[in-house]
This record gives sequence, C-alpha cells and structure tokens, in this order.
Amino acid sequence: MFSPACQVSNNGLLTFTGPTSDCNPILHSGKDLIAPLWTHLDNTKGGTISYREETNITVLAQITATVKANLTSSAASSAFIVTWDSVPYYSGRGVATFQAVLLSNEDHSFMLVNYGNVSGTDQTWLAGYDTEDSVSSFTMPVSNPHDLSSVGNTNVDGRCSFKVDGSSNVPTNFPAPAIGNIVNPMGNNGSSYVIFLKQPFTYFQRTYQKIFLNSNGFITFTEPLSSQNSSLEMKRDIIAPFWTRLDNRVGGTVSYREDTSTVLLAKVTAAVNQYFPNIPFVATSTFVATWDSVPYSSGGGVVTFQLVLPYNIHRSFVLIYYGDLARTGQQWQAGYNTVDSVDRFIIPASSVSDLSSRSNVNVTACWAFHVDGSSDCKFYPHVQVHNNGFLTFDGPCSACIPTMNPGRDIVAPLWTNFDVTRGGTVSYREDTSCALLAEVTASVKDFFPNSTFAALSAFITTWNSVPYSSGRGMASFQLALISNADTSFIMFNYGAISDTDQKWIVTYDTVDFMHSHNISLLKSSELSSSSNINVTGRWLFQVNNACDSVSCSTNKVCSYKYGYGCGCTEGQRPNPKTFDAIEVCASSTGSISLSRCQLFEFGFLPENLHLNDPNCTAILKDDRVLFYFDNEDNKCGTSLSSNGTHFIYKNSIHSNLPSGVITREKWANIAFSCAYPLIQSLTMPKDIQAEHGVLSVDLPGQGTYWIRMIPYYDCNFTWQYEGAVEVQVNQKMYVAVEVEGVDRSQIATVLDNCWATPVNDINYQIRWNLIVRECPNPDDGTVEILQNGIDTTSRFSFRTFTFTGASNHIYLHCQVHLCLVQNGKCAQLMANIPDHAYCSEPVEEKVPEIVESEMKTTGGETIETFSSRMDKRLDMIVSKLENKEEVEQLKAQVQSLTKENADLKEKCLESRRYRRRWDLRLTGLTECDNEDTRDWHRVIGILTRIIPVSVEKLREKVDTVHRLERKNDTATNKMPQPIIIQFGMRTKRDEIWRCSKDARVCKEMHIQFKGDFSKEDREAWAKLWPLVEEARQMEKEPS
Repeated sequence: MFSPACQVSNNGLLTFTGPTSDCNPILHSGKDLIAPLWTHLDNTKGGTISYREETNITVLAQITATVKANLTSSAASSAFIVTWDSVPYYSGRGVATFQAVLLSNEDHSFMLVNYGNVSGTDQTWLAGYDTEDSVSSFTMPVSNPHDLSSVGNTNVDGRCSFKVDGSSNVPTNFPAPAIGNIVNPMGNNGSSYVIFLKQPFTYFQRTYQKIFLNSNGFITFTEPLSSQNSSLEMKRDIIAPFWTRLDNRVGGTVSYREDTSTVLLAKVTAAVNQYFPNIPFVATSTFVATWDSVPYSSGGGVVTFQLVLPYNIHRSFVLIYYGDLARTGQQWQAGYNTVDSVDRFIIPASSVSDLSSRSNVNVTACWAFHVDGSSDCKFYPHVQVHNNGFLTFDGPCSACIPTMNPGRDIVAPLWTNFDVTRGGTVSYREDTSCALLAEVTASVKDFFPNSTFAALSAFITTWNSVPYSSGRGMASFQLALISNADTSFIMFNYGAISDTDQKWIVTYDTVDFMHSHNISLLKSSELSSSSNINVTGRWLFQVNNACDSVSCSTNKVCSYKYGYGCGCTEGQRPNPKTFDAIEVCASSTGSISLSRCQLFEFGFLPENLHLNDPNCTAILKDDRVLFYFDNEDNKCGTSLSSNGTHFIYKNSIHSNLPSGVITREKWANIAFSCAYPLIQSLTMPKDIQAEHGVLSVDLPGQGTYWIRMIPYYDCNFTWQYEGAVEVQVNQKMYVAVEVEGVDRSQIATVLDNCWATPVNDINYQIRWNLIVRECPNPDDGTVEILQNGIDTTSRFSFRTFTFTGASNHIYLHCQVHLCLVQNGKCAQLMANIPDHAYCSEPVEEKVPEIVESEMKTTGGETIETFSSRMDKRLDMIVSKLENKEEVEQLKAQVQSLTKENADLKEKCLESRRYRRRWDLRLTGLTECDNEDTRDWHRVIGILTRIIPVSVEKLREKVDTVHRLERKNDTATNKMPQPIIIQFGMRTKRDEIWRCSKDARVCKEMHIQFKGDFSKEDREAWAKLWPLVEEARQMEKEPS
C-alpha cells in the first residue's frame, strides 16, 4: 500500500485517494486507509495533530531497527510520521495519544503504530488498516481503546509493525513464495480441504497421498483436526512446526504448495545433504506450507514460520524454519508425533524465542528431522565404555548426570553416577567364540522366531556390583552388542539392582533424536523383574534397518509389529475386523483369502497359519493369504453339518502353537463356513418346453449350486423335449429335478411339493397340486414319484391337463430341499414308487385340445370374476346334464372353492396389514435421473437428522428401502412416487414417525412420513374420519 500522496484526518486515520471527514469508522469502506485510532476526535478542545516526512539518516536507521525487517539489505529511504498528541474525544471524556509511521524504500513499505496514553471511550472506534478491495485487512484485537497501549507484535507494549507493500514477510532463508501458492481458507481453527499429493509421502513407514493443513500451525494426514488445544500427546500422525491458537481472519496468510521445480528441488536437496551428510538424498518433490504474519487468536503479536517436506520414494524429511515469533502467553508446542507414539519428538524450547535462536543442525532458527523411519546406516568401528553405565561411539563422555536426548549416539543400560573406586568392576570384551555366538543367536531367535539372524560378533560389557556414588546400594548389569554384516541388536541383562534416590536413565538414543527408546520404571530395582521379551531381567532391541531384509510390494510398507514385516499403507485396511476376508463357495469347494498386511499388523505371519488339517497351509497370492479346501483330495479337516435351513461346510484357520502348558504368543482361530440353502422353489421359465428351468443361488457369504427342472418324453429319462412342445391332454409327462454343484455322495434332493398354475406365477391363487409333502396328490391319481431323496436327481410323472375355463397352458413349480445322506432316510417311501428298473412307453391318447408353445395369461383375474365365470359354466353344464344330484355336487364344490379362496385372500390381506405395521411411507422426496430405487443411503441420511443415531446403528434397524414404481409415465404424473421404509424394530419406526412431525429436515425438504396402510385400511379410514371429526365438533368422544 504505497502512495505518493497522503491525507491526514483529525479523526485518527490516513487516506491516499482524497480527504475524508467521516467521523463514523467503517472498516470495509472501499478505500485504502490506515486507522491507528479512527473515532470522533476534537482538536479544537486541545491537543495537537502534526506530521512530517523524515529523511535524516540517523532517524531512519533507528526506525529501520525498530521494525526489525529485512529491507533488501538496505535501510529505509523515507519515513512519514503522523502524531496525535493528547487529542480529546468529541464526547469530552478522555484524550488519546498515538502515532503512525509510514516507512519505505524502493522495495518495501512498512507501517509502524505507537500508542501512548489512550483513554477508554464509549464512542464508536476502530483500529487497523484496510484496502480498497478488502483483500488485505487487519483489526487490532482489543475490545477497548485503553488496551491499545498494552498490545504489540514487536515485543514492545503499545507498538505494532506491519508490512504493507503486499510482498511476503518470510525471511530470506525460507523457500520463496511462488505463483502456485494456495491460500488456506480464513477461519478460527480452520483447516484446508484435502490436499492430494502428486507423489506419496512416507512418514515413519506409513505412506500418505494426502495432507490437511491447519491454520493453527500443524498438518495431519488422515483427516482434518479441529482441536484448539496444542498437545502432541494424542496418538496420531501429525507434524506441528508451531501449534497454538492462530487467527488468519484477523490478518496474515497461511499458504501451501507442492513444488517439483528444478530450482526448489536443488535448494532443498542441498539443505538436506548439509543437515544429514551421512544420508544420500535427492529430492523429487517438496511440500511447502507458510504461516506469514498470522496473529495469535488472543492478540498481542504475529508469527511467521515455514514447514518444508522434501522427499522421494525412499526418504522423507521435515525442515522447519522460524522467522519473527512474537512472545505469547498462549499454550504452544512444536514437534511431531505418530499414531503409535513410537516416534515422537518435542522441540526442547522453554520459550518461543528459543525456536528462533536454537537449532538441531547448527543453522539458527532451523530444525531438521529424518521421518521416513528408515535407518541412517551409521557404522562404528570403535566403542567407548563409561563407568557411569553407558556406551558412546563418537568419543568419550565424562558426564555422570543422565540426560534425556543428549544429542549423540548412546546406549545406556543404567546411566547414573557410579563410584568404582569403592568396589566392583567394569569389564568388556569382544567375543567371537562359537559357544557365545550360538547362545546370543538363540536369545535373539527366541524373540524373533522368524529371523534368519546368526551372530558373527558380540561386544559384552559388564558392570559387576558397582556402588552408587551416594554409597547406598550397588548394581550388577550387562550390555551385549550383537551383530552380523546386516543386522544389529542390543541386549540388556540385569542382576541385583538396588534402589537409589540418584537420578538414573535406561535408554538408547541417536544424535538426531530420531531413534530412541526409554525404559520407564518407577524404581531401578524393577529392572531385574521386568522385560520386553518375557525373560525376566532381559531387554532386547533391534537397532539396524531391519527393513532391508523385508521384501514388500509397492503398496505395502515395512514396519515393526511383533517383528518386522510388510504393513498396510493408508487406505489398505477396508475391513480390519475380518482381515478384509474374501470368501468364495462353489459346489463342495471353498476358499478364503485374507489381507497379508493386516495379518502381519495383528502379529500373524503366513507361514505360521493352517486349516484344521495342519498340512493345509497358506498360499501367498498378490499380497493376500489364501486357504482352499474341496471334498476330494483336499478336505483339510472340513466338516459337513445341517441346521434345518442350510447345509454347511465348516473349517478354521489356526496358528502354530508351541508345545507346553502355557504360551504368551498370540494364536489365531478364524472360523469360516460355506452355507447352502436346503429349501428352494423353482419354476420352468415357460410352459412344458425343453428349455430348462435354472435357478442360480449366489448369496454373500453363501454357497452356490444350481437346480434344473427338465421334461422328458420317456420313462428312462433319455429324450428331453426340444424346441416348442405340443403336448396332448392326458399325455404322460416325465419330469426330472436335478441339483448340480453339490457332492452327490453326501447330498440328496427331496421333492417336497410340486404344483401347476395356468399362468407363470409361482404364487398364483389357482393351482393344481401334483406332489404334497413328498407324496402324490390323491385327488389326481396320475402322479407317480419315480425317485426321491436318494440322489441329487428326483423324478416324477403325471398326465397333462388344462385348467377349466382358464388358460390352456400349464406351468410347473416345485419346492425342494437338500438332505444330508449321512443323517439317514431323506424322503418318505411311497407305495406308488415302482420297484422295477424299466418301464414301458405310454400309449398316446389323441385328444383334440392342444397346449400351445406361446405363453397366455389370465390377465390377473380376481376371485370374484373367476367365481362368476364358474357359475355361468356350471349353468351350461346343468342344462346339458339330466342328473340333478351331480349338478348339486358341482355347485357345492364351486361354493367350497369360492369360500376357500375368500378365506385365503383375507389371510393374505391380514398378513400384509400386520407386516405394514413395521413400515413408514416417505412422500415428497424428489426423484433423481437413473435413480436406484433401493438405494438406502439417501434415506438413512434423512433419518439421522430426525433422531440422533449413527448411520451404522440406524442401518441395523432398517431392513429395506424402495421407491414404488410408477403406474404410467404420463406428463401429468409429476409427483414423486412414495418411498417405503421397512424397519426391523417397530419401536424405532414409531420413534422416527413421532419425531418427524417437528423435524427441521422435513420442513426444509418438504417431505412427510406417513403410515403405510393397505388400500382397504385407507378406505376404512376415509369413511371413519368424517365421523371422528363430527364427534370432535360435538365435543364427544368417538365411539
């Protein structure tokens, strides 16, 4: 904001495009303005208002030092100073003294505001600055003008400095802002939207493709975090260069970019190589986040800092640069943490100024960390043994006071102040004898049973009965450094350890604090009775990069969990409770595959798993662990059982268990099964034709088999009907029902019921039974059951017929169930099942009525029309028959059938009414193009806004959701069709119906929930409701 002309207003502001006499402060006025204290002032009552342009070199140097700004290595060339000295408020109550300084050179412009004695006032006032487009705007964070004298962002009360030329305020050692910078949304405790990375970033062996940037000074990887309490104690992957409560709504900017430009990659590569000279690294991508002059939410200053993430596919680093950080009384923290808190670091700074004045890489205000979780691959040919209970590698250390994070590579089995002059011994040796190497190798393999490690060297250091320097007690312990060419371990062995009130630490640490572990116990004596490997008094740690020996695919990461292996990357755990199990059941075979990385993270390796039969081990395929069984050569301990509705193949996945009475290892018992429905109903897709009726049963988690109903010409079941079939009435028809895809040595097919209908509807009300409860219908007399319940194929025959006065076609339907042969008799023995193994061909009877091949239906005929038509046909029969008794019998039969059909209709209606008590009808919800009429997500979302229940719990209470189909597509039918919601619990249905009457979402979306009543109930209510209303008007209770 630079202008060659400036207008000074008596009312405490500066403008650049023309004078203003407005005494009513308006921040967003559409003008460039600076308002150190904009209110109604009256200098006619006293005080002075003065200004001058200052070019004196000495004064300019003083002002330049005051703003502490980098003016492109040159001092200010001009300063415009305006002073309001003891100017009274217009109200006459109090005065104000303040000053504005506009400082500039050829590159930059700053504004400096100084506040002296400022009285409080009840006048309208404003302090800050604004631009004509209000893009850059700032308001002093105080509630009373009197407080202006105590705020500041320059560590001086009553003094505020702002850079107002529009350029970035970051120091020169920061990666410079670029055109591609994206500004974070303004908001209190606000986070960015998800930021997708072009290249994945590895953070302690977990790989992430996205980042969330929070304005409060930190980034997360899995989801945005809105917590205002700056605490790195929470278990999550987080990097916090300066976590505190900031407010970018008041001023400053928070911006970010992913940069793959050659210039920046070269710069960050050089920085990493400088800070980590032992790690070869070339950056392929860099994520840069900058907090530029962002104010604290409590006011009183601004902060500038930057987070830089240089990385490639193997290595990842964190670089933090600090600029000007105003002091604050707010809570703050700087560092990083991980989801398991194994790798956690808090920058050791007691004040905000320490961040800008210290470093862990000898570059002031810069902190650098290696964060991909891999080893830095240091090798030490020399070891220094210290009497005070620790080893170093890069030179001796005389410190006797134990220190957390000492800033060097160190191994300390018990670091405290010992006095070997009073007794005891400290000894060491490097041992390569076969006996010792075999012993330490066995110790390592006890804890890492799948390791191929074999020790080649062991460096043993023993502190034997060494007294504490206090003279009270002594300690005996040992440290073993065990290694070969690829792998290194450290082992602590503890003997008799006395308690002490001296300070003591048990730890190992690295020079960059990246890899460390502290054994936290209340008393030193507890070292002798504790362990991390179930061996009392022994602790073992692997300290090299074990991932070099683990081969992981590109979408898995090496990690440590009960040993080293391939862990899951972010997004690779879709169903962690079931190890992302995929089960396939077909015929009498089954397989199940599990996520290899999820099994590893739970502590199971594929080579240790098997089915019920230990010989049936896992097969590795595409990062998954596969198990397979069948009913032939690979039964694998599979059992077959029946529960009345299904027959079930069962097996389990187990882990190898060591011999002995007890074990402290995890063990697996993952049961799985293949269930096949025992009872099925099937229909021939057409009337008596050669096309087979096939039913494929493929349910989630269920087995699959096929049932076919096939018509034959002959009793030997060798000639199937082909093409269109013309069957004469009373011709004998042979039917086979075959089940494929099951083990015929264990499973038999049983015909429960078979029937015929005049239309292709299995539930049609007009039907003729052929087989009832496994027996021929005695009212038919032509049905023969030829084979049932002894094989996977059942057979029967009957003589064809037509339905009187209805369709001249018949459709066959059967209900069958599968039976386990091992359980005994599967079907009843019927007297009419022939014993002979042959039969003779039936004699065809020529009857003129023929069954045609094309389908004809009754068009949904009702009971009433059918009964009426039967009455007319009956009258015709009566006119032709002289036997009145036979006529009366036929009438009685028709009346009986009519009554039976009416009773069935009433039962069906009552059943529908009862079921609808669990339903709700949702009306008014707009229909979408290509809408899935059974998609429940949209409806569940509405229900969660009516009652406070999670989606998961509500989904358990809702059985199905479907929209009613339109009866026609006419242009006049514009109203959306209702949606039927079927609940599993009536109490939940009633609660939603009750709460929906006042629910805000129903009013916003113009939707309504109603009871799902049948047509008959609605008609009854329509007749009853006027009577109820009439009774209410008469102030009577409806009867």
